[in-house]
Amino acid sequence: MSENSSEQTDWSVIIAIGATVLAFVFGGLWIGLGVLVGSVVALGWKKRHDGPFPTSKRSHDEPTPPSGELENHPRHDYGHESIVSQPPRSVSEPRKPVQQRESNARKSWIKPKKVRGSGKTWLGYDYPKAKRSYSIGGDSYEGEERVMFGRRDGQGIYTWANGTKFEGEWKRDKQHGKGTQTYPTGDKYVGDWQDGKQHGQGTYTWVDGRKYVGEWKDSVKWEGVEYDKDGRVVGTYAEGVYTIS
Repeated sequence: MSENSSEQTDWSVIIAIGATVLAFVFGGLWIGLGVLVGSVVALGWKKRHDGPFPTSKRSHDEPTPPSGELENHPRHDYGHESIVSQPPRSVSEPRKPVQQRESNARKSWIKPKKVRGSGKTWLGYDYPKAKRSYSIGGDSYEGEERVMFGRRDGQGIYTWANGTKFEGEWKRDKQHGKGTQTYPTGDKYVGDWQDGKQHGQGTYTWVDGRKYVGEWKDSVKWEGVEYDKDGRVVGTYAEGVYTIS
């Protein structure tokens, strides 16, 4: 009995109480309060660290697992100890990461080809194209589209209801690349496009025979020369500013 009672005695509590009493008696109110707060914090930390039961020793009434039992059972609990054994995963069938499984399920029906850094992809995937032909509100399109998004992408011909017609390259529903656009007035532009605008080198020909040849920037004549119907220079453009020759 004496041995069990001594093991259950919590000397840290007795020491904390004694130190607090001595601090109040000999140190005064503020010192006593300081020691009291420190003791409470220390006891709380000790209780949280040690837990409600000692973990360093096994209880006298706790059974000892027989030899070989741990290997024959998938789980064993003895006090606070837990041993979990799992069968090894087959090397021939490795488990795929969750992210990879979700990604495969999400795009299994479209079969995209992963092409990073090509500049013609969406989120790093080059989705397949298909030929499409349709009419909407008087406009019509015949050409390539991305299967997943239904966007004009690739070679195609688009005709607007007002008679404007573009034939060339598309990217995400916009003229992008090389293309030719004719207007209801009879004017025509042949050259580079970027994000739906005349951008790069191109030639604009008016119905009366006049012509501009040079660089475009966001559908603005930027650096080039303008000719009359007979091929004579009538003006020049420098950084978007027109000068009559």
